This record gives sequence, structure tokens and C-alpha cells, in this order.
Amino acid sequence: MKFYSPIILPLWAWIFSLVLPETLSQSSLKTFNADLQFDNYTLILKGQRVFLHSGEFHTFRLPVPSLWPDILDKMKAAGFNAISVYVHMGLVNPSPGVMDFDGFRSLSALYEAARLAGLWIVLRPGPVCFFYPLHSQIEYIMYIKSELRTTAADWNAAWTPYIQAIIAQTNQSQISNGGPVIAIQIDNEYDQEEGGPYFAEIEALYRNPNYGINVPLTHNDPGMLDGFINGTGAVDLYGMDAYPQGLDPSNLSIWNPIEMGYHTYHEEANPLQPWYSPEFQSGAFDGWGPDSTGYEDWRAVTDADFESVFYLHTWASNAKLVNYYMLFGGTSWGALPYPYVYTSYDYGAAITEARMLTEKYTELKLQGMFLRSSPEFYKTDWIGTTSSNLTEGAIVPSIPSSSPAFVTFLKNFDVGAGFWIVRQNDSTSLALSSFKLNITTAANQRLTIPLVASSISLDGRESNIRKTSKFKF
Repeated sequence: MKFYSPIILPLWAWIFSLVLPETLSQSSLKTFNADLQFDNYTLILKGQRVFLHSGEFHTFRLPVPSLWPDILDKMKAAGFNAISVYVHMGLVNPSPGVMDFDGFRSLSALYEAARLAGLWIVLRPGPVCFFYPLHSQIEYIMYIKSELRTTAADWNAAWTPYIQAIIAQTNQSQISNGGPVIAIQIDNEYDQEEGGPYFAEIEALYRNPNYGINVPLTHNDPGMLDGFINGTGAVDLYGMDAYPQGLDPSNLSIWNPIEMGYHTYHEEANPLQPWYSPEFQSGAFDGWGPDSTGYEDWRAVTDADFESVFYLHTWASNAKLVNYYMLFGGTSWGALPYPYVYTSYDYGAAITEARMLTEKYTELKLQGMFLRSSPEFYKTDWIGTTSSNLTEGAIVPSIPSSSPAFVTFLKNFDVGAGFWIVRQNDSTSLALSSFKLNITTAANQRLTIPLVASSISLDGRESNIRKTSKFKF
């Protein structure tokens, strides 16, 4: 069983933490409008710190607007506070001069459904969302003679009216106007050396003062590649995708170890921004032919144990904006799929193509309830791990060198709350391991926890979050 100790915190400690004043990091605070800021920790929406806990949902893969609230309500019930949404240019703008936002293509219907569900939106309109650009746009493929995603005049003439239409549909639904849209992503997983000037053209259109777009512009780097952080085409908020179990069906029998470099990379790449993962793996697409495995196999590879170990490891790197791709995959209707992939886009996600809940959903809900009940977690500093030197004067965990556990320690210095995220030292281990934590409090008290139980246990591939507060000492 997973253990998220803040759910059972004493009520007085939680109340006291809420009334303490919070000091924002002035050196990194960036304001976009009266309702949206961020610093090096989190987004700050309407004056409140927010851990962005988001799931990917493509409305065109459930092309019945009356069914969208079912998905959004299930996400909200699991503790999510945001969705990430592609807009498919080939559907909205199928040929030059044609813009269609009716029916299932509607953005206004999506924005209203998200508002009613209480979910923020990170909008991802491209122009290119997928690695198979404009697959369904036969007229455009014939019309554009130059390479896509460049500053070529014919490509610019193609995407400019589309982005102008996205702006017109979205302007009044930004957070500054009472709507749910809090960020807009530019294109998808692109190289800055090739795409910097192209990104700059798109950004200039969004930032045209006549259009009123005042939310952060983002991008998702396909790995630790430092793309669009600085220089030509740099975005307001950098993010990095992660697919630790890969996308190759031949790897289904392998459980890859975790990536240890996330925190260090963030500190080196963009330490004045919050750490953001716009696409963290929640499954994978499946292809035709003899290599096809079926989505239930992908659901097994990225199961509740995967979510426990890999998602909490991302939190342990001090990520405070995370989006899981896909949370609901759905179906690629109307000749939309990349030819390698068949119609189903179930993805092995927590919510199936038939909109049913899985064990993966249950684990996500445990994590979501932890986040909802633990506002102290939103502004933590990464202190160290059991394999690194830990900051002097913090609540320091230690365990014997022979212990099977790996511990990361995060601390909120405003309220004194400390969080230990623990997992197996060998993240692929299936063993049942037991250990204790030796801590020294800020008052120099030495404790061994747990105080009552005999030990902390990890049953194979799982992670735990343990919390302590200075108010108890």
C-alpha cells in the first residue's frame, strides 16, 4: 500500500501553515497579468501557489462535446487541477481560408466545460502538434512548397491565419478574463537551432499588443537538450518531456531504471523558472503489424507501480508542474492517425478508450489527494539525497549505507515542513525492503522514524512520501 502521510496530518498543523505569511522569491518572480505569476517554485494563480497537476486530453479524440464533462469530472475527482490540450490544425484549418470551430472542433465549448469542472488549461495549438505534420491537410501539402516549421514565406502564410484564429478564440478565455487558459505552447518537440527564428515569428504574433495574449508561452523539449531557454525564439516557461519506458514495444519486458539527472539539469538549465514536465509518460501508442502489442500490455508497463516510482521521483526532483500524457487517449477518428498507428489511441492510459477507470487511476487519485491536502509541498527546496551532502541545519535523514532505500529530502523553509520521498535504491527491485530514517530536527533533536511501527517498508516497485513539521518539536 502506498503511504502519503500528509493526509493524516494533525489539523492544527495544517491550519497554522495556512496563516503564516509566504515570502515569494523576488529575484525570480515574473508577472504576466494580475492573475498569473510564477517564480522558481510554482505558478501563482490568482494569488495562490499552485502545483500544476495536469493530464493530457485531446477533444478531437472524443468528438462528442456532451461527453467531455465525463472525462473532465473524472480528472477533477482524481485530484487533477489542469488539462493539456492539443488543437489539430488539420481539423480547424483544413485548407487555405477555411477555419472551422464548430461542433467537436469548438474551443469555446472546451473552455466552458473546463471552467465548470474547475480545471486550468495549457493549450497546445502548434501549428505542428505531432511529428507527422499536417498529415490530413492534403491541400496544404500541395500548396506549401517549402519545408514546414521554418521561416519560409509560404509556411508563414499558412500558419499565420490559423494562429490568429486561435488567438481570437482564446483571448477572452485567458485567466486574466476569468477563463481557464493559463499557458499556450508553441509547436512541439523542436530543435532550437533549426526553429529559433520560426518560433520568434510565432511569439511576435501572440505578443502583438492588439491581440491581448498575456499568459506564458511554453515549449516541450524532447529531452535534456536546453532548447528554447535562452536565445532566439526562447519561450517564457521551459519544459522537458520524459518517456522513461520508451515507445518501443520490444521493450515491454524491461522496467528501465529511473533517470537520476532531472534536478541537476533543472538547476543548470533554468533555475529561475519552476521545473516543468509538459509530457511525462503515462503509456504509449501502439502500431500495426507483428510488433503490435496491444494497449493492455502498455497499461501493464506503465501501471500503478510505475506511477508510484516514476511520478514521485519527478516530484523528488522538485518538479512542480507535471502533465501526464495521455490521461485519456480516446480514438483517432477520421483518418487522423499517423500511418504507423491504428485508430485506437487508448495509450494504456489511466482512463481507457471506453472511459473506464483502471488501477492506474486509483494510484493517481492517491497522489492527487496528497497534493490537494499538502499546500506546504508547493514551495519546497531540494535539500539532498542519501547519496549527496545535505544542507547543514535542515531536518536531515540518514540511513545505513547498506540500506535498500533511497531518500530525497525537500523542505519548505517558510513553514518548516520537511518531505522525504523514499523508494528502493534499485528502482527496478521487486524485493520487500524495510528500513528506518534517522533524523535530526532544527532543534537538534535526534529521532528515528517511524516512532511506533517497527520500520518503513517498500514492497517492490513503490515510493512513499513522509512528512514532518517543525511545529511538532
